[in-house]
Amino acid sequence: MGEISPARDRLHLGAPEPDVGDIATLVDELGETLAIRDSRDAVRLVQGLIQCSERYFRREQAILRRQGFPRLHEHARRHESALLLLEQLDACLADGRLAGATVVYDDLCAFLDGARSRQKAEYAAFLAKSRPFAATAHRR
Repeated sequence: MGEISPARDRLHLGAPEPDVGDIATLVDELGETLAIRDSRDAVRLVQGLIQCSERYFRREQAILRRQGFPRLHEHARRHESALLLLEQLDACLADGRLAGATVVYDDLCAFLDGARSRQKAEYAAFLAKSRPFAATAHRR
């Protein structure tokens, strides 16, 4: 794989506050790792992604709870679904099923793409109702 990305470096350092960019970078790196069939590195990335995602999701849910986000329960369920996909990926890799891991990885990417667009729309609508000025600034 070559160079260690800043996201992976933060993962190795146990960064307490991973951000969505770190997670996206690690997901991309996982795809590259699966493409070259490096299952040992893929296992490390998936396990790190699970840890980073859990920390990020907890922090994000706490922020949304404080803001009074009305769809928090649905949002938290999407977090759980993402974690289940990561755990399925981990299980495939642990069993040596690289082809199965690649299928689950594709499912994870499709899920994340859909969740990202839904989340942006839901949060923008929430801001528009609760803070009209913030919603305008958010769109810029």
